[in-house]
Amino acid sequence: MKDPEEITNYNLLNLLNEVVVDALSDKRNDSARKLLFFIKRSLRQFKLDGKWDESEILVEAYIRTRKKIIEYKISIVNIPAFLNRVSFKIIQEYYKTEKQNKEIKLKLIGEIKSDLIPKITSNNLIEQKIEKLIGSFEDLSPEDRKILVLKIVKGLSWKSIADRLDIRHDAARKRGERALKRLRERFFQ
Repeated sequence: MKDPEEITNYNLLNLLNEVVVDALSDKRNDSARKLLFFIKRSLRQFKLDGKWDESEILVEAYIRTRKKIIEYKISIVNIPAFLNRVSFKIIQEYYKTEKQNKEIKLKLIGEIKSDLIPKITSNNLIEQKIEKLIGSFEDLSPEDRKILVLKIVKGLSWKSIADRLDIRHDAARKRGERALKRLRERFFQ
């Protein structure tokens, strides 16, 4: 005979699975639509909607909630509301990480600029660096150049770039990262 607590956890896990599957499938009920809308709105609120998809956040919330149910034997009365709360915490974590990464990037750029300024003494050297950068940029494939222009010059999100080029979001981001890496490698050769 199974322990009543084990049966309760099993039922809770089944309900959790059902809510998440409904939210991720086409047969979305009202609570599933509200859950995804809440996640989408929260991503937009934290300006992360181009970087993360609501389904990614929901899956992460599902994993964390499942772990809490199994490990800590918690009981949840309203699963969609609990998933809302967990999703919001995840979005806050991603936002905090994004903000820290941005601050580190700005700090590094500032240090790199301050390192380069004393070394660059003549206009001729500056012109040579610019020509080398342009040459390195032209060595890239037309598709890679287009991705870099859309991201760096126009400041579009990866999602917007993916929509414009009719490719997957993660493929656009990865391709952009690789193109930038190749540009750096060619420039610093």
